[in-house]
Amino acid sequence: MTELFGSTRNVVKERYALLTPSGFVPSHLPGWEKAVCNVLISPAMGARFSQLLITLENDGQCRGNTGANQYFAYVLKGPASIMLDEKRHRLETGSCVYLPPGKDVQIKSGGAAARLLIFQKAYEALPGATRPVTLVAHERDI
Repeated sequence: MTELFGSTRNVVKERYALLTPSGFVPSHLPGWEKAVCNVLISPAMGARFSQLLITLENDGQCRGNTGANQYFAYVLKGPASIMLDEKRHRLETGSCVYLPPGKDVQIKSGGAAARLLIFQKAYEALPGATRPVTLVAHERDI
């Protein structure tokens, strides 16, 4: 049975949102090629950060700069790679990447479809703390 357009089990309240896959709205975002982007959380919903679910086709990619934002990306599925400071890092399911503000980045799928969960938030400097650096890791090593 096909769902009635606009009818989902999503719930959006003042302090929380519950989004189900049936309510995702696929989008295309600037800088992302051969990618389906689903915005799960955004400032338009009252949050102070964004959460994106990105599905890259087997030759999908993203190029850009983090600007004033910091990013955390987690690979949910598939092989991918990220180019940072002219060095390519291989990513696989369970890999994670922290990107500080002002960072040039290129992400590519690794020959098969890849799925990433990305958190984006404006960087706020902490007085007395050094600015964080780029981090590429895997959950099994943490």
